[in-house]
Amino acid sequence: HSMQGIRKLALTFPRGVALACRQQRAVFTKATESLTMHAAETIIEKATQKGREANLKPLCVVVLDAGGCIIAARREDGASFMRFDVAMAKAYGSLALGMNMRALRDGGANPTGPWGTWGPQFVNSAVTISHGKIAPVPGGVLIKSSGNDNIGAVGVSGDTSDNDEMCAMAGVAATGLASDPCYK
Repeated sequence: HSMQGIRKLALTFPRGVALACRQQRAVFTKATESLTMHAAETIIEKATQKGREANLKPLCVVVLDAGGCIIAARREDGASFMRFDVAMAKAYGSLALGMNMRALRDGGANPTGPWGTWGPQFVNSAVTISHGKIAPVPGGVLIKSSGNDNIGAVGVSGDTSDNDEMCAMAGVAATGLASDPCYK
């Protein structure tokens, strides 16, 4: 009985919505194959190395594929237990909204930004709609393919947001993959 309801619901979607869903699944499948475990481990290794070189507080690094699934994560000794959740929220927010978290924070706080005076409402709505899964602060960075597709994201937490972002960018750069520029 419930399966009939599901089938019926699926059949009532407009044609464009069904096509968009198929295209999105194709992108996620392609992206998951593009961001490897080796690349994720390299991002983590180089991000934490950058943190040690800069004498930062212990970090947590989370790498997600394009579908928002965790590929790899590391919480350094001494990092507080909630750092994983914060790093995850930074990476998740980047993927969910298709932008680095600095851009979300800055755009939401700037009345001349992309959302104008509605910026704070947009940021608050995004956090609310995601049930708190988005942390709109620097440290969440998109990972781009050579074709400029979003193939994943990295989130870093443990030090200041600016330092977290610096480590995330260093990790992505070490793989030879690209990320959107983070504006300071």
